[in-house]
Amino acid sequence: MLLKHYSLYPKMQIQDMVKLIYQNEFAGGHLIKNEDDSLRRLKDELNSLEKASPGSKMFDHAFEAIGNNLCRFHLVALKQSGIGIETLNRFFINTANSHQGNIQSFEEKLNELRQCCKEGQLPYPLEELEAYLRTYKEMGYPPVSHSEEYRLAYRPAYRIVRSEYRIFTRYFAKLIP
Repeated sequence: MLLKHYSLYPKMQIQDMVKLIYQNEFAGGHLIKNEDDSLRRLKDELNSLEKASPGSKMFDHAFEAIGNNLCRFHLVALKQSGIGIETLNRFFINTANSHQGNIQSFEEKLNELRQCCKEGQLPYPLEELEAYLRTYKEMGYPPVSHSEEYRLAYRPAYRIVRSEYRIFTRYFAKLIP
């Protein structure tokens, strides 16, 4: 998955790789207690996307697999998907509140990143990666934001949802949100 994402997004930094691994293990990484607040933030993000200058990366598919039965649902594809904003918000909330990850598995996945760097499959200097991961562990492995380079190049805007929602999208699209 790391190599696939790097081929799609060659401006990924170490931070973006760690974010991908974090999302793969922990989904959104937090419980969503207030559905209305989550929906408001989603609407605000969609409004800012519509006001953004052209050049936002368009996706052939709304869903982008990140492994571990999870996907990124790209907001730029929401209108074409036929899914209502409230339905997408429920997908996101259900995923965040039901997906459990664990530190041991997360650390094993970080070791896969190390191995890819050791073998030269990814271009990150091992010393730089080790320094980043050491500091990151000391911080307690908090959720990570995308790097500035990644944000400028790809303008990411998505929600992490379970992969099975991709399978049933056409049915969900017919539901009243």
